[in-house]
Amino acid sequence: MKNISFKIDGLMLLIAIGSLLAGWLYYKRGAVKEIVTVKLNPANEGNLINQGAKNVVGKDRLQGFFDKVFAAGDILTPWNGVDTYAKQVWGLD
Repeated sequence: MKNISFKIDGLMLLIAIGSLLAGWLYYKRGAVKEIVTVKLNPANEGNLINQGAKNVVGKDRLQGFFDKVFAAGDILTPWNGVDTYAKQVWGLD
């Protein structure tokens, strides 16, 4: 009888880890869907970065900060002809 040797190389290990990760993600698909659609979605108000910024700064001050940031960008862009709102935000009327 011939002696059969079995070695695990890097590719086999990566395939095994990838398969286990894919299976775990499929098993937890409900939680993963909630994380992707709510916690990581930049358009959602419940995302992690937005919640952290609200807790540190406060919602009203955060709104004012972003108004000033976007108004500054609006004033600095020469190709944008309408600067009325930006001038109101910065008090340049």
